[in-house]
Amino acid sequence: MNSEIYYGNLRGLGASRSRVLRDQLPTRNSDEVLELFNVAVKHWKASPVAEGPVLSDICDALPIRVLSSIARRNLSDVLLGLYLEDGCPCRPGVLRLLLHSCDTKQFLQHCFQIADAHIGIPDDILIEVYQTLYLRHLSDIDKFIRKLREAFRPHSGNGEARELLDRFEAALKTRGLDQLAGPQLRNRFYAQIVERGRLDLDILIQGPSGCGKTSVVEAIHKNGIRADKPLRVYNSTKGEDMWDQLVADVRDDVALRGGIVWIDELQSFVSAVAQQYELLRWPVEHNIQIITASSSEYAWLKDNLVGDFSGRYCMRVFEVGPLRERQLDFREFTIKCVSRTYNRNIAPALVEKFRVNHEWPQNLREVMNFCEELIRGLPSQRVTITEAVVAQNLSSFGEPVLVVLRKIPEFRRLID
Repeated sequence: MNSEIYYGNLRGLGASRSRVLRDQLPTRNSDEVLELFNVAVKHWKASPVAEGPVLSDICDALPIRVLSSIARRNLSDVLLGLYLEDGCPCRPGVLRLLLHSCDTKQFLQHCFQIADAHIGIPDDILIEVYQTLYLRHLSDIDKFIRKLREAFRPHSGNGEARELLDRFEAALKTRGLDQLAGPQLRNRFYAQIVERGRLDLDILIQGPSGCGKTSVVEAIHKNGIRADKPLRVYNSTKGEDMWDQLVADVRDDVALRGGIVWIDELQSFVSAVAQQYELLRWPVEHNIQIITASSSEYAWLKDNLVGDFSGRYCMRVFEVGPLRERQLDFREFTIKCVSRTYNRNIAPALVEKFRVNHEWPQNLREVMNFCEELIRGLPSQRVTITEAVVAQNLSSFGEPVLVVLRKIPEFRRLID
């Protein structure tokens, strides 16, 4: 590949450039990818305004996984220099590349160098970095924090570096993030609940059935000041008298004081809320945090709940969208489900076809059931599950798998 000619072709692609790069770069070797990146940086330095969009697209699509260890080391030095350049057009993409192109110690050193240069790191990218490092070192967070402090020591005289260290430590001490379904949900949980100081406040978790609301409630419990107090769930599916039990416990159960009451499927309790209006008073008097969760639309809840109840317990809302709409979460959850449960690998491109061609109304539960049925229809060989592997075994799948495959054009032609 002649990088200069290839770069010139990219310049003329416009809106389709990002898709072309994502399709083609993974097929190139390390030297070709690194050479293209260096050519893009050179052209950007010569003409920042005109060439900035091309450099940004290359940063977003650059496939770190195909690079050799030597190429990654060489790339990390170039990336740091680019981040420190005035007017760098793609700092979020550069920081993501740095995170995956060098080891953790080197990455932390780069972060503190950036702080020393008084150049900020965008909050959304910083939160993404927190969660990546958290999962990478989950088995021994305390040991990792010690390494973090060692990396900080040469920069201890810089106030911005100290602030960065404090934010890193706080984020890494957050518990239960690994139970949240995917990077998008983890990042939003940290940004909207942890960093905004909402762990110990009454809050409504809103989202469709099976989207991951339970893991959010459990993460709130693990990280708030009530972590050593009970988390008690009340759900109408457990019996018609559940609301009466809730009211009695909040009023009389001393063990619950200082703890958390989780009212699940709040929409089922609408009529009961109106009849037991006095519930409004006791949680405050007994220092009980109220977490509500609902699969109904927020506007419907506000229209149908007693105004004082919704005003007190449902004003802060954390939305957990449908899994299908969270592309990165869907991909990570599906790949992990296949890997951890069945010790198999599945191609990300195939996972994306599953996501976009089926509605997945039952969210996490439906994906888990689908993966089980998919594996059941495949031979036991430990080959990566690709489109070709699935196509070769169509006759072995039952209806739960076929109903998804029929919606994918490549499989529908073979099935019909």
